[in-house]
Amino acid sequence: MKYVPVEEARKQLGRLVQEVREEGPVTIGRRGKDQAVLLSDTEYARLRRAEDEAARARFAAALEAIGLEVRRRKVPKGAVNEAIGATRRQ
Repeated sequence: MKYVPVEEARKQLGRLVQEVREEGPVTIGRRGKDQAVLLSDTEYARLRRAEDEAARARFAAALEAIGLEVRRRKVPKGAVNEAIGATRRQ
């Protein structure tokens, strides 16, 4: 990934935006340390979708674990529904 100092990025933002769209992300830094990454809108959208999919997968896994524990402990269905209703009202 290309590195560009903040001062250069300020002066060349238009060129950097075009470069990011054509060649990929650019790291922007100060005193040799990474501070930010400039991404294309397409790459940002891809990352957000991946983040959303991962969150949904974690949630589904958590629900499955809860379901298994409820069945293992033989919690009555009414108690489960009551707990779900109480959570929704919060």
